[in-house]
Amino acid sequence: MNLKDIFPKDGRRKNMYCEKCGNSMILTYSDFSEEISGVTVSVEELVYLLCENCNIKYLSDHSRFAIIHLHQRASEKYLDTITSKRNKNEEDFGFTKVPFIYDPDDYYHIPGLAREDNSGFLTPVFFNKPVLLKFQNHNDYRVRFVSKTYGSLYKGNDFDISFGINKSNKVIMWLGDIATLSENEQYYLRSENIESNHDIGSEFYDGQIEIKFTDCTPEDKLINARSNFLEFCHNEFSFEISHLNKETLESISNFNPPILHTEKEQKDIIDLLNKINIESLDSFNLSKKITELGGNPDKLGSLKKIELLFKMKFSHKDISKIISPLFVLYDMRINLFHAISNEQKMETMKSICSRLDITESSTFDVIYPELLKQLTTCYEELTISAINDSTSPMSLERHRP
Repeated sequence: MNLKDIFPKDGRRKNMYCEKCGNSMILTYSDFSEEISGVTVSVEELVYLLCENCNIKYLSDHSRFAIIHLHQRASEKYLDTITSKRNKNEEDFGFTKVPFIYDPDDYYHIPGLAREDNSGFLTPVFFNKPVLLKFQNHNDYRVRFVSKTYGSLYKGNDFDISFGINKSNKVIMWLGDIATLSENEQYYLRSENIESNHDIGSEFYDGQIEIKFTDCTPEDKLINARSNFLEFCHNEFSFEISHLNKETLESISNFNPPILHTEKEQKDIIDLLNKINIESLDSFNLSKKITELGGNPDKLGSLKKIELLFKMKFSHKDISKIISPLFVLYDMRINLFHAISNEQKMETMKSICSRLDITESSTFDVIYPELLKQLTTCYEELTISAINDSTSPMSLERHRP
C-alpha cells in the first residue's frame, strides 16, 4: 500500500455513509497491520467505520491521520516496522458536573462532529427510550416528533433540544445541548443514560450534521401532523389528549409502509395505526374536559369523546366530517381482527371506501395511502390554524426542531 492511499480521497473528509450501499455506518474496533511505502504499520484496536449491511470497514479520518503520523515517526527513525496499541480515550469534555456516560471516540471518529471550537459539544449521549416518557409524562415538559427518528424535548421558552432515535431504538442527544439544562433536569436524563453503541444514523444526524433532509414520507407527515395536533390540544385545553407510553413509542418506531400488502401486513399496519392514533387517547382527560364544558361523556368511547369535545368547542366546523378518517381506521381494525361474517366484512369495506371517497372495490394498496392522507388532513384541520380559518395550514415541512 502506498502512503498516499491512506490520505482522504480528494482531500475530503470521510462521510458517514457506505460508498457501496449508502447506508449510515457505525464505529467498530479492529487491529490494523499493513505495509505502507516500505514501513509495516500495526495498530491494535484501531477505530473504523463499519457498514453492517455490506460488512465493509472504512478508516475514519482520525484513524488515517494516526497511521500517517506513525509512518512519519518510523521514517524519521529509519524503522521498517512500527507498532502501537491505541489507548482508549477517556477524555472528559467538562460540559457538565453530572457524570454522563459517553464515548469521546464517537466525537472524534464519527464524521462531522469534531470541531476546532467548542470541542466536545457534538458528542452523542445515548439513552434508553423511556427517557422520552419521563419528560412527556411530566406536566412541565413536552415531546415533539418531526418524524419517526427526529424530534425535540422542550419546556416553554426555557429550552428546546433536539433528539434522534437510532436503528437500535436508542435516543441520542448532543452533550453540549444537555449542558444547557438545569442540573435537576440533567439528572432526570442521567437516570436513563447508557453506554454508546456508536450508531447515530438517523434523520437527526442527517439534518443536524449533514444538512441533508429527505422528503417526508406519508408516514412521517402523519406523525408530524399528529404531533402538531397534540400540541394544539395541550395549548387549547390545558391537558394531554393523548398519553405517550412505551407501546406508543414502539409503534411509532415500527411505523413503516407495507410492502406486499399481505393479510399479515395489513393487520400489522392497521394495528400500529390504531395504537398510535386511537389507543393512545386519554379517555379520562377527555371525559374530564367534556364534563367541565357541560357535556356528558358517559358511555362514549374515546373517538366519540373527541368528536363531542370539538363539537362543543368549535361548533362552526363540521367536526363529524373532519374526524371521519379516525372512525374509518377504527372500523378497519374491527374488520381485520374481529370474528364477523364475510357479509358484514364486505359491507364494512364498502362503507370504508365510500367514506374515503374511493372506488367501492378498492384493495388495500389503494386504501392505505388514502387513509394516511386523510388522517393527516384530519389532524391538520383539527389544529388551530384550520379551526381559526387561517389561510395557511400549519407547515409540515421538515425542519430542525
